[in-house]
Amino acid sequence: MIDSKKLVRELIKGNLKKSKSYFSELETLSYKAKERNINIVEFREPDLNNQLTAICLEPSIEAKKLCSSIPLALKERKEVSHV
Repeated sequence: MIDSKKLVRELIKGNLKKSKSYFSELETLSYKAKERNINIVEFREPDLNNQLTAICLEPSIEAKKLCSSIPLALKERKEVSHV
């Protein structure tokens, strides 16, 4: 049996290659928040085999730091010209 918490800790530390077969991006974000003691609420979809579909993080400086690298939905991207 796989110890999922240990696996996530190793993944967060960079000791394992990221693999969709282990965790979704949302599950990884959820575990990172828990590791940083950020209060979260997970939403799981019973119709999708209890799959994690959303999370809410308590507003804090730590939560802001954790989420700062996540691209915003519907935000236009600036094109970079290669001169």
